[in-house]
Amino acid sequence: MLTRVIICCKENTYIERGFLQIMKNFVENDIKETDVVTYTKGCETAEEVVQQRQDAVEYLNKLDALVIQYVTKRLTTQSSAYSVAGALPQLLGVEDPQSLVDVK
Repeated sequence: MLTRVIICCKENTYIERGFLQIMKNFVENDIKETDVVTYTKGCETAEEVVQQRQDAVEYLNKLDALVIQYVTKRLTTQSSAYSVAGALPQLLGVEDPQSLVDVK
């Protein structure tokens, strides 16, 4: 089955979202390989198009390497990489604006 994810190359956030979908395909849907299709945005020259594409592929590769490092470290340390400290107070008159709100 052919699976594709379309990724905008303009900003790393778009690439990170696409990479998350690639990981979910691999882990949750047992899709061994997701084809990545890129598109550029905001480029004014051919050189900018080529550079934006290359930068996106390089960043995808860096994210993949980071995931390997993360998983390796998680497996060897057996600890979570984060803890939820709380939420910013947003309910006026209900939550104390001077402290974090407990998240259950």
